[in-house]
Amino acid sequence: QQLCGDKALTSAFLMQKNIPTPKVLLAFSPSAALQAVESISYTCVIKPPVGSWGRMVCKVNDKSAAHAVVSLKDSLGHYTDKVYYVQEYVDKPQRDIRVFVVGGEVQFAIYRKITGNDEHAFITNLSAGGAAEEFKLTDEMAELVAKTVHSLGIGIYGIDLIEYPDGHPAVLEVNHAPEFSKSAGSKMPQVADAIM
Repeated sequence: QQLCGDKALTSAFLMQKNIPTPKVLLAFSPSAALQAVESISYTCVIKPPVGSWGRMVCKVNDKSAAHAVVSLKDSLGHYTDKVYYVQEYVDKPQRDIRVFVVGGEVQFAIYRKITGNDEHAFITNLSAGGAAEEFKLTDEMAELVAKTVHSLGIGIYGIDLIEYPDGHPAVLEVNHAPEFSKSAGSKMPQVADAIM
């Protein structure tokens, strides 16, 4: 729970286990955050290390946006706002994938799709207006999920996968308390039974 409740710890763990994941740099001051952004390059994503529902996740396209986001975070009062989690932006195909795992078993997988016609939209969270569509994992994705679960240990996870433009998947993040009321559909009773 402690590991997956913090995106920074999760990213470090995935890298340590050689599990494909987008590049991440951490910074602890505004100036270091701007250096991290320049190092990863534009476009990148700045997000809070702790949080959910896509809140305060910012796509940073240029230097002006980087200064605005870093300045805003610096003005906030919570200690986690002083941690700058800067992540490589992946030009995904207007979706990502949520895999719901209970124990060692995949219960279901969905595409989380961006809805609407906004070509600049990139957040797929269902709570932020994304749409769920049932999806069958490819063999490569299933192996990646199995390796991730094996590394973490048995549990209840929402594993988010992202597809690079060349089609290869990576683990974007792992949620330790995933919600499934908007995503399980007809599999809701099966998932509830598995959790029990």
